Amino acid sequence: SVENVVRDDLIKREALALDLAAFDGTGSSNQPTGVTATTGIDNSVTFGGAPTYIDYVNMWSAIMADNAPQDSLAFVTSSASIAKGLTSTKDSGSGQFVINEAPGGGFSTMGLPVVMLNQALTVANQVLFAAWSELVIASWGSRRVTVDPFTKADYGQIAVTTTAFHDIGLRHPESFAKSVDSGAQG
Repeated sequence: SVENVVRDDLIKREALALDLAAFDGTGSSNQPTGVTATTGIDNSVTFGGAPTYIDYVNMWSAIMADNAPQDSLAFVTSSASIAKGLTSTKDSGSGQFVINEAPGGGFSTMGLPVVMLNQALTVANQVLFAAWSELVIASWGSRRVTVDPFTKADYGQIAVTTTAFHDIGLRHPESFAKSVDSGAQG
């Protein structure tokens, strides 16, 4: 039914907004502070060109040296950055690539998942690596749906809005690493 389509669309838009806030929230203008804006993430890597296998290893090594949990490790980046990794060789001669298709679907490097996020981050095509269990998203109260049949009544329309309150924090910023430039350059 149309009601279910509208409800699903509202939930998907809210989820996308929450993802963007978690990854790239500025901490100002009523936005939570996301991963890229959190102070204390000292583990950053400058690619300076097309990302190499060693760049990904350096991100992994940086958070492992800070005793990050190993239960939810994954890289997160854009489709453009994944495409660059799928076409960049690991070294000269092995025929292996920086990023590969994972056997069960999706992508991987170093045996770890590479997850696609196509939301526009402040640093385009940035690569993030973390023990994602250290990212906390707290929800306050329940989602509220407001149906307003009056505001747009002159146009024969009904305004439907949702309200939800969330906060985002990193338990241990040392469990996160980020590239300071694009993972799709080259």
